[in-house]
Amino acid sequence: MKTMTLKLISARMLLLAAMFLVALTLFPIKAQAAGYPAAFQTLARGDHGQIIAEADMVLLIETPEELSVMYEALGVDERPMNFDIDEVTVIAVVASPRPSSGYSVEVANVYPIEDGSFTIDVLNITPREPCSVLTVETTPYHLVAISGRLVEKTTRVNWLPTTYECQ
Repeated sequence: MKTMTLKLISARMLLLAAMFLVALTLFPIKAQAAGYPAAFQTLARGDHGQIIAEADMVLLIETPEELSVMYEALGVDERPMNFDIDEVTVIAVVASPRPSSGYSVEVANVYPIEDGSFTIDVLNITPREPCSVLTVETTPYHLVAISGRLVEKTTRVNWLPTTYECQ
């Protein structure tokens, strides 16, 4: 009798485990849980933005009008709009002018916090010596859309200095 009960329980456990795995496949857990990086899509990235900022900055864009103004201010012609701005959070990272080519900024990770704020990791990329660069002022930028709505209560930005090897 005990053996039959154990087999019945084991079969139920296997069935429950299989149902759980099917549910995970059909309805995956979103990576936006607090502490896990959120998925994001690059909308625009370049090194010749037409915004001249006195300091590096991160901006939260909340309306289609603000997004349009940002695209125009950066001088971006291609404007992907295959998303609902009410369902995403758009962040613009705009660097202050850099002395030459070879500099860039890149959103590396975005971590939503339970209170609706977020922490963002931004790579501040510089060319490593002795790279051959053009002597032209650049203003790097990176515009991203993050799935889900975040609020800018206490945004934390980690500027991570990074260098790259020349080709």
